[in-house]
Amino acid sequence: MKTRTVVAAGILAIATLTATAQAAVADTPEPAATTTPAASQEQQQEAAKAPVSTVPTAQHTAECGKVTLTFTNPTKWEHTFDYRVDSQRAKYPPVSNIEIKEGPYQGKKFGWRYNPVKVAPQSSKTVEVPFRSMSGTHKVSYWLQQGPEQKWFLAPVTVDVKTFCSSRTEAPTFKQPRCSDKDAHIDVKAVTGVRYYYQSGRHKQALVVGDNKVRAGSSGVVLAVKTSKSVILRGKTSWPVKFDKAPSTYTCS
Repeated sequence: MKTRTVVAAGILAIATLTATAQAAVADTPEPAATTTPAASQEQQQEAAKAPVSTVPTAQHTAECGKVTLTFTNPTKWEHTFDYRVDSQRAKYPPVSNIEIKEGPYQGKKFGWRYNPVKVAPQSSKTVEVPFRSMSGTHKVSYWLQQGPEQKWFLAPVTVDVKTFCSSRTEAPTFKQPRCSDKDAHIDVKAVTGVRYYYQSGRHKQALVVGDNKVRAGSSGVVLAVKTSKSVILRGKTSWPVKFDKAPSTYTCS
């Protein structure tokens, strides 16, 4: 009798363990497929509530021989931008094989990846893409297709980059200090492929397009410098200047 009781108890224990295991499996939900693998469902819901002014952006500055890409991520989550140069082959497979539900890629699958650029939360990254001089015209495309909210994705933008350009310089305008303005001024115009500098002794000041304040009483030369080897400058490239000293008292009619 004692042996039968032990066996019966063992069978009952095994049955109980089996039932418990089956219940545990049955109570475990299937993992939900996320619309963007890089973020959880909670992150997506919170990201969707963010104001438009805090969404990621991408822009470019094209110059002769190069293009500069700026990727800005003002959100709380990491985003991965991407860009492609000419007919470059993809380096990485898509982040997912599911269909994108909304945003500029709605109804499409995730694409292959070429040059991923991870941008940390509330930060930005700048990527410079240079080309060899006299190598023709190149195409650079950039976009965003990886992050917590598909509405924030950015459709591809393509920019043409020339590697041979001819630019004619523009003479700067000088303004002496007078009346209540004790500063001297140099005004330069925007010229593609050209940057201007004011060299006074050992001090070299980069000039922005428009008005630039410089020290009264200084003398030097304004220099026009090409932005890359692909640029051919035409016209003058230097303008000597001497500014008056600012008097302590002004008398203006």
